Amino acid sequence: MPLAAQLQATASPSAPTAEPVNPAPTTGDDPQLALKKKLHGQAASALRKVFQVPGLSFAQRKLHAVKLNHQLRMLEFELGHTQLQSWPQAVELPVAGNCNLRCEMCSLAHGAPTYPFWTLQDVSRFKELFKFASSVNPTGVGEPLMAREFFPMIEFFKSHGLMVGFFTNATLMDEKKADKLIRLGVDAVNISLDGATKETFERIRVHAKFEPVLRNIRQLVALRDASGTKLPRVQIAMVLMKDNVHEFPAMVRLAKDLGADRLYGMYMSKSAAVLEPRMPQHDAARTNAFLREGRELAQSLGLDLWIPELLPEPASEAARAQPEQAVERPNQKLGNREVYCAYPWMQFLVHNDGDVSPCCQIHGPIGGQPFGNIHQTPPEQLWNSPGMVTLREKLLKGEPPGICRNCKLRTSQMT
Repeated sequence: MPLAAQLQATASPSAPTAEPVNPAPTTGDDPQLALKKKLHGQAASALRKVFQVPGLSFAQRKLHAVKLNHQLRMLEFELGHTQLQSWPQAVELPVAGNCNLRCEMCSLAHGAPTYPFWTLQDVSRFKELFKFASSVNPTGVGEPLMAREFFPMIEFFKSHGLMVGFFTNATLMDEKKADKLIRLGVDAVNISLDGATKETFERIRVHAKFEPVLRNIRQLVALRDASGTKLPRVQIAMVLMKDNVHEFPAMVRLAKDLGADRLYGMYMSKSAAVLEPRMPQHDAARTNAFLREGRELAQSLGLDLWIPELLPEPASEAARAQPEQAVERPNQKLGNREVYCAYPWMQFLVHNDGDVSPCCQIHGPIGGQPFGNIHQTPPEQLWNSPGMVTLREKLLKGEPPGICRNCKLRTSQMT
């Protein structure tokens, strides 16, 4: 029996209950629009039924669920839906509400509250979202390897067919933990390393020691390579500040020497007013010069590199007009629409206090509309909360909120 026929013949109660918002009448629709509406209805129906299809393994059902969810999400965007029947592709959970470090740019170093570490029971509340998601990031504001039930949580995520990638400071990643990460099939370990020299690293990452962290990274890479697998991908993450960006080219060399698969460069987010003078935007030309140098070096070394768009340099209009400077990621064209940022259609993020949003930059209402809190409302109901719907509406209208307009982390890829 063909899969499509099986999907039509079965039913499941596990899909979102939201109805399509503002569906236009079919009378007078152009054929292409009518077809999209028909396909949307078929995809929504199939997604509701996918886990009831007989004769398929869990892995096969999961694969079909993720593909159908992607197709539905694309159609909903093209049709201008803001209340979605598709589910988020990526889920970020704050399993670590505290840390063994007090890094200079972290909110924990500037009086932010700490929170209890999550348990297996906490993450199990999200199993409805996990049915259709493809990835999970169990990190939060702190160090996830401090969570007592971190590895049972990893097993739970993998049992739901999720790709797992998390951030760590690697200070606690001994041989036993590294071996567990490999055996459990973790997909990516992102290691925060904000200085390429001992002096800079230990000044920024308070309580961490440079050499032991490097040893832990090398050990993880060696154990992974010896196991004959390519996972987890070992990725170095560097927060870029005015007083460490000069080490970005050296970080490229260090990441390559460590055997890392990728290096990320990310601009610092201001978590306290005292950090304002250290924002890389205050010396855009210098920041851009080191990023360009690092980019060229990474290409020559064969290191996979991701850096944000270069900063505007107001004092140099001529330079800004050069093709190399035109790095603003364009809005993605989907049908007759463009997307300023795709996160509100793709990602569900939980902050340490339980508030939700589509990304780490937004924490609080949009247009007076709340996103909600998991301690008050079941997580699956918050995907179409007033805040989520309002944000999608604003982005579709080309009216991104102020907090979004200067964001260097937005994505225009509707994956």
